Amino acid sequence: MSSSPVWFISAASSGFGHETALQALKRGHRVIATARNPSRIQDLADAGAHTLAFDVTAPLSAIEAIAKDVFAKHGRVDYLVNAAGFILEGAVEEMSPEEAYDSFNTNVFGTINMVKAYLPGMRAQDIGSNGRRSTIATFGSIGVHILPGRVTQRGAGTLFHHRNGGGAGILSHQLPQPGGQGDDKAANRGVRRRGDADGEDEEGAGDDRRQAAG
Repeated sequence: MSSSPVWFISAASSGFGHETALQALKRGHRVIATARNPSRIQDLADAGAHTLAFDVTAPLSAIEAIAKDVFAKHGRVDYLVNAAGFILEGAVEEMSPEEAYDSFNTNVFGTINMVKAYLPGMRAQDIGSNGRRSTIATFGSIGVHILPGRVTQRGAGTLFHHRNGGGAGILSHQLPQPGGQGDDKAANRGVRRRGDADGEDEEGAGDDRRQAAG
């Protein structure tokens, strides 16, 4: 079995998940790239990635089953990259309970379940100084989206202190906070907007935003 590092990347169809997969492949690493619709990552398959249908909001048992299969086929996972997530634009008062739940389910619980499924195997393997990364992009204070971002950051900090020295190294407990990414997949950049087409309701928070904008 190849000794090159193994990456498992969720949401590899666009954005930072897609770019991370491309960069790892260019370096000769083994990449398991996933997306809810594998046809959207055919270019990664053509570049040498192993591709799977995967959704971070699936039940934990399903995520664990995939993790077990990945370890059986590839022997190890050196880098776990959770790029799944979406930005929910709008004021907190505008969000429905369902929208808030969807945000937390993807951006927080999806990350937690990924860690629960993969960390035991990663900790058990001989991994040396290789790091483990669970990532989500956070873009400033945009209502409900900032809440799961902060929860994920605190959880990563706890994982950092609990697991370093236990075999599975965590490079950092600080979440990346990148700027926008201009690529040909920008149309699917993971943004959900609350309110009308301009992101402003007629009353309430919409009035506040218009007043603040002058």
